[in-house]
Amino acid sequence: MLPAIFSITGVHRQFCEKYKEHKNLTEDPISLSCFRQFYYSKFPYLKKLGKRTDFCDVCCKLKTTIKDKKSSEENKTQAKISLEKHTILFTEARKAYSDHRRKTAQENGYYVLSMDYAENILLSNLLDEPGTFYFKTRRKVDIFGINNENTNEQLNFIIDECFKIKKGPDSVISMLDHYIETYIPTGSSLILYADNCCGQNKNQFLIGYLSYLVKIKKKLKHVELYFMIVGHTKFSPDSHFGLIKQRLKISVCESILDVIGENGIIRKSSKNNFCIAYKDPFLETVNFNWRDWKNSQEYVIDTLLESIQKVQIF
Repeated sequence: MLPAIFSITGVHRQFCEKYKEHKNLTEDPISLSCFRQFYYSKFPYLKKLGKRTDFCDVCCKLKTTIKDKKSSEENKTQAKISLEKHTILFTEARKAYSDHRRKTAQENGYYVLSMDYAENILLSNLLDEPGTFYFKTRRKVDIFGINNENTNEQLNFIIDECFKIKKGPDSVISMLDHYIETYIPTGSSLILYADNCCGQNKNQFLIGYLSYLVKIKKKLKHVELYFMIVGHTKFSPDSHFGLIKQRLKISVCESILDVIGENGIIRKSSKNNFCIAYKDPFLETVNFNWRDWKNSQEYVIDTLLESIQKVQIF
């Protein structure tokens, strides 16, 4: 990958200046068009770096300290050590995630799931938007995806603005419970991946719910819960959300009807993307229920889990 400021014209100019200086020439040894043709024939796979976002804060801070000329040698040395430890940590976590993705339910009896919220869809979504749309508040549709890593199939829960509840343990556990009850056979073992959002995933309520499935309800035989390292949370649901976003850019969505169903943008985005709406607009039936899991008495956490945010594996 080449720097973002790279350009063929700039390289051609530098080459000509160096060559003329070395050979004591006054004219350019090669024209820009010929140089461009030579470049594309010899280096067809080189690409420029574009703008990149959502980088790890820890990595950025440590790298900035190492590159900063005003930083002392002691600070730079400490930053290098910290960066090395951080790199080892997220590399091992990524390797464990890759190894779990290779597991199959048929061979090992494990189901490997990953879950996350996507960015809201705004309706209406038009290809030719009127200028007044900028000043209007459009309808928000939430998407929560649960990906089966064994098959790379993702079920996207679609929640229209009028039916959604606050993003938190109750919403996440309600949708996860519907998925497990519908698609995971009794007696199976489960490996679950999520990001580090403490308000939604990394809390005692999700841990208590999974314990309830194993100890009390006996739905699952074994559960492992993994949280991605902060700043390095890109995983399968994000790739499926990306496909939905790409499809949305070239589609007209005037209502929730254009999002769900066999002809909706979710199904058209990928053959492995499926969806279920909270309330079916065609049959007017509720497909899954919101439950108050935070105050539910069906599961009990034996001991208070301290320092949950410092632990990645449960």
